[in-house]
Amino acid sequence: MSGKSEITVLLVDDEKLFVRAACKLLGRAGLSCIGCHLLEKARQLLNEMQPKVVLLDVRLPDGSGLELLEELSQTVDPPSVVVLTAFADIEDAVMAMKQGAADYLQKPCDMDHIIQIVKRLLKNDISGKQDISHNLSGRPDTQLVGETTEIEALRLQLENIGRLSQRSELPPPTVLLTGETGVGKGLAARHLHATSARHSAPFIQVDCATLPRELIESELFGHTKGAFTGAHRDKVGLIEQATGGTLFLDEIGELPLELQAKLLALLDRRHARRVGATEEYSVDAWFIAATHHNLNELSQEARFRQDLFYRLSPLTIHVPSLSERRDDIPLLARHYLKVLCKQYKLKTDYSTAAMQALMKHSWPGNIRELKGVVERALYACNGDPIDPVHLGLTSQQDLDTSQNVHDAGSLQQAEIEMVSRTLLETKGNVSEAARRLGMTRMMLRYRIRKFGLSEKSSA
Repeated sequence: MSGKSEITVLLVDDEKLFVRAACKLLGRAGLSCIGCHLLEKARQLLNEMQPKVVLLDVRLPDGSGLELLEELSQTVDPPSVVVLTAFADIEDAVMAMKQGAADYLQKPCDMDHIIQIVKRLLKNDISGKQDISHNLSGRPDTQLVGETTEIEALRLQLENIGRLSQRSELPPPTVLLTGETGVGKGLAARHLHATSARHSAPFIQVDCATLPRELIESELFGHTKGAFTGAHRDKVGLIEQATGGTLFLDEIGELPLELQAKLLALLDRRHARRVGATEEYSVDAWFIAATHHNLNELSQEARFRQDLFYRLSPLTIHVPSLSERRDDIPLLARHYLKVLCKQYKLKTDYSTAAMQALMKHSWPGNIRELKGVVERALYACNGDPIDPVHLGLTSQQDLDTSQNVHDAGSLQQAEIEMVSRTLLETKGNVSEAARRLGMTRMMLRYRIRKFGLSEKSSA
């Protein structure tokens, strides 16, 4: 075959800018990738290139990606398929997994996460020829940015646990990370992994709140071929994939009660069984869990198993909210601006008034909200210095007052009204609405999904 047959990843998506950028980043990660925007072209490339991994959008101009997924599931040696969707359609996700998809991701997708998934799939390929390093210790997403006493204490706690884990070949004790939504519990988990003896092994993240209930057991524990309708081949579960590394169970409070019992047994016995299998496999993974709920209260209400709560609680670490470390706001704002400017090859900075506005805001959404505001400002400023108006936090009149009162509900409502009004003005033209709002189509689609706007208003 020609050199083209050595393409590793095929990306099929209607967002041309996303395809171009993703192929470039995958290439930098050592993964040969080619992209296209139509199902017809994808079928041609699949036949010519025989990629090992396909990143497949659900909604394409000439049909549904699920059609192609079904076709691939009928082939003798199908590639691993990761389904991408900007619409967070759980029914589509369930259908995709039943048709043999290896994973699914909601847009907008984090490229580091995509690269990690692709490399994991290649490592688990039956050829066994891939030797992918999962060392996260040098990556930006393991950095706990901040200089306040609160973040220094957190960093010390995490690094002490990481160093302690290096003294034993056995998995470290389970860690429970608590804190408000958006404080960076996932970042803390990655920092733990990066400072441990397991830093060169896989770090597998599981979002317990978004996994479809019909598939969560199969996703975690794996399944055998024929275990249920749509199980066309054996599937290695996320627990097994984390062998030698770390399994991060984000929002563990959302895990169904029947799965909580199985997780408790797994933590106690260190053995698990794939769905449909008769034999068990040993589990050598470090379990880190996170929640924004009070698990003790949930257990009192019979919404979380009390025995599992007791099993998780001995090593609990609180991740502080942004309001608990307000002096870190300038440092964090400049950190994320620097990262985004490098990503988009731009150069700008905050005006004094913009930084004052950032310091005055109450940040109910914590670091996740801050990152979103910085990204929005970067798009809105058009290369000029970032001013308060670009942040979209509040009106200039409010900025001039001495009160530091911010209503998260009204702030979100204002954004909903702005998006809805712009979509109405553009008669549902998402591309034009995104241009007027100073954001990408992907960013706008994310807000349409986040705010639960009807597809008619965004068609």
